[in-house]
Amino acid sequence: MKWSHHRAVYLVLCAAVYGSIVVAQDRPWVDRDGFPEAYGILTSDHLMYPDNIVDWPMKVDSRRQLFIDDYVISSMENLVRRFHQPIKHPDNPLMPGMPVAVLHDAGTGRFRLWYNRHYAESTDGVHWTLPDLGPDGNMVLKDPGEIMGFIYNPDIPQRDGRYKIVLEIRYNPDANEPGGFYLYHSRDGLKWRRDPQGPILQRTYNHMLSYEPEPQALAATRAFQWENADHFQASGMGDTSIFQYDTVLKKYTCSAKFNIYMPRQEFDRLGIARDAKLRLRLRAFLESDDLIHWTPPRFILYPDKHDAPDCQIYGHMGFPYESMWIGMIRVMHLIPAGFKQVDLQLAYSRDGRHWLRPIHRQAFIALGDADSWEADYSCYTRFPPTLVGDQLWFYYYGSRNGERDHLDRWGPLAIGLARLRRDGFVSLDAA
Repeated sequence: MKWSHHRAVYLVLCAAVYGSIVVAQDRPWVDRDGFPEAYGILTSDHLMYPDNIVDWPMKVDSRRQLFIDDYVISSMENLVRRFHQPIKHPDNPLMPGMPVAVLHDAGTGRFRLWYNRHYAESTDGVHWTLPDLGPDGNMVLKDPGEIMGFIYNPDIPQRDGRYKIVLEIRYNPDANEPGGFYLYHSRDGLKWRRDPQGPILQRTYNHMLSYEPEPQALAATRAFQWENADHFQASGMGDTSIFQYDTVLKKYTCSAKFNIYMPRQEFDRLGIARDAKLRLRLRAFLESDDLIHWTPPRFILYPDKHDAPDCQIYGHMGFPYESMWIGMIRVMHLIPAGFKQVDLQLAYSRDGRHWLRPIHRQAFIALGDADSWEADYSCYTRFPPTLVGDQLWFYYYGSRNGERDHLDRWGPLAIGLARLRRDGFVSLDAA
C-alpha cells in the first residue's frame, strides 16, 4: 500500500496532539456478535456478505477519510471517538410539508425544494416562496401518491430527463392501477411525464415470503394471519422504500422496507417489544442499471443486540460522501413513550452495499421536547445533504404523535433544517 506525504500528514494531524493512531492493515468488516441467532437466514454469510472483503486492499486516495469507523485505524491510545449532532436552525419549523429534495446552485445562490409533490424556491435556504407554475399553483405532480425517490443524474443528457421521481401509488381506484412504484422523467424538475411501462417495482407489501427452514425453500402465500404465526415469515416490499442514483457506483439503488413476522413466543424469548402485528421491520438493498431491471433484495440492516428491545429499522437513505457512504436511518421506538416514535441515527458503509452502524446508537437528529412540533417523529429527505459553504445542511421533517394529544391521527408535518460542520460527523479527541 502506497501512501502520499500529504495523506500521512493529514492522518497524523487528525489524531490530535495528545493521541496516536496506527493505520490498519486488515480489519474485520462486521461485528458478527451483533447478529441474533434467531434471525436465521439473515445471518447467512453467503446471503448477507457474498464477497469476502476482509482481504481487499484499502483504498486511500485524495478523498477525505472520516473516523466514523476503524477502517484506517488498527489501534488508538489516549483518544476518544465523539459523534456530533447537527445544530437545528432557530427558525424551525421553516414551513409545513414533507421535503423530498433540496438542490443548491452555488453560482446563483438559489435553493430549489421539492416537497409533497410541490415546488418552492429560496435565496437563503430558510425563507421559501411558492412560485405560480400554472392552474395548480406550485404543484408539479398531480398523480396521487408519495414520492419515494428523487433522482438527479448528471451523467445522462438533459434532453433525456436528468430529473427523475419514483412515486409510490398504493392504489388508484380511478385508474384501476396496481400498487407499485412508478417512474417519472423531467428536463427541468417542473414538468413531469410518466414512464409508460407501468410500475418499475410492484408494491408487494401484502405478499408474504415464508422461510422454511432451509433458505432454498421459499414459498409465497397471499394471506397470512400474523396473530396465529407459528414460524418466521417476511413481507414483500413495502412503504418507506427509497430510490436513488449512486454517483460513485453508477447504479440506481433502492433501500427497501421488509417486515419479518415472528411467533409471539419468539418476541418474548428474545425480549423484543412487539407491535400488534408481531412484525420486525428491517431493510433490504436492490440495485439496477436502468431503473427497470433489479437485483434480488438482500437484507442489510435490522435491529441487533446493541439496540434497545423496542427498536425497529423503519427507514434508510444512504449517500456517497468523500471516501465512504453515510446513511440516515429512521429508528422506530415503541417504548418508553407508550406509542410510536421515530428518530434519525447514523449508518455507514465502505462500498455502498454493506452497511454498519455505530454501537452507541445515539440520535443524529434528535426528537424535540414533549411540547414541540417534532416531539415524536423525525424523517430525512430522499436526497443527500446540501453543501453550503463549509456546512452540510440537512433538511428533515417532524411531527407529533396524535396519541400524545389524545387525537386519532398524527399532527401536521413540518420542515426543519439542521446544520453540521463539513466532515463534522465524528472527531477523535484527547481522552
